[in-house]
Amino acid sequence: MSCSGDAGGVATMGSSSSSSSSDASTATSTTAASESGAQDSTTAAPCPIGAWGCPCDGGTCLDGGECIDDVCVQCPIGTLDCACTDSQLCAVGLQCRDGTCQGMLPTCETAGDGVCDEPVGTGRCPVGTDAYDCCYFSDGVCDEGGACPRGSDDYDCGRCPFQSNGVCNEPQGLGGCPPDTDPLDCCATPQDGTCEEMARGGACPNGSDFFDCGYCIHLNDGTCDEPGTCPVGSDDYDCGVCETVQDGTCDEPTTCPAGSDDYDCGVCETVQNGTCDEPTTCPVGSDVDDCAI
Repeated sequence: MSCSGDAGGVATMGSSSSSSSSDASTATSTTAASESGAQDSTTAAPCPIGAWGCPCDGGTCLDGGECIDDVCVQCPIGTLDCACTDSQLCAVGLQCRDGTCQGMLPTCETAGDGVCDEPVGTGRCPVGTDAYDCCYFSDGVCDEGGACPRGSDDYDCGRCPFQSNGVCNEPQGLGGCPPDTDPLDCCATPQDGTCEEMARGGACPNGSDFFDCGYCIHLNDGTCDEPGTCPVGSDDYDCGVCETVQDGTCDEPTTCPAGSDDYDCGVCETVQNGTCDEPTTCPVGSDVDDCAI
């Protein structure tokens, strides 16, 4: 019985030892799992550089994002410096250019009138503001009737819009017109001292050499064209000169400009200067105060 009891005791001890080992193994596994879980929870997925909500990639972002404070944020479609809509539209006050919404370009009041008003044309408007009228300007091909409206490609279509304006606009003159399209203005050699008009025995059309022929084609336009465009004495009215002074007839304002025919019009410009100017430079009765002394 004692042996049987000892054997039982030994058996009991063996069972207890096995149970303890199992518990220790379970505890170790649980601890390892906990540590593994803790390690996984502290390792986050990387934030893609340049993606929305992630750091910028050297100041730039992917997919139209915008870099603000070194973080990529979505760039609202249709807003300034952001992508245009699929219909190439932008918010009010912006223009879609090259797929991006940009500030409005300067405007041209005469855009689309059939005349190129950018610097390559009349020069009245900034570059890019009259694109329709200026398409293919001076490229050697007449583009009217197709991509360009009539009157927008005069040079390539062999026309001169500045004919007979008193200035040679062909290449040998001021330019702006193709050869042989401004014959009236370009026949004679301007201001060479020789009248080359047919009426004076020359070979050029009348009106083409007015300066050398002693007259002005810009009369009564409100601008004195002497002595640059017209010869001296040929644009009297605009230059304030009256050719018929002291002829007994007041010619203002018909054939003489106002203030140029004072004597005949009964006006004295030198009143109250202490000198009686009647009847030499002033008409009788016009310098009363000075002549009463």
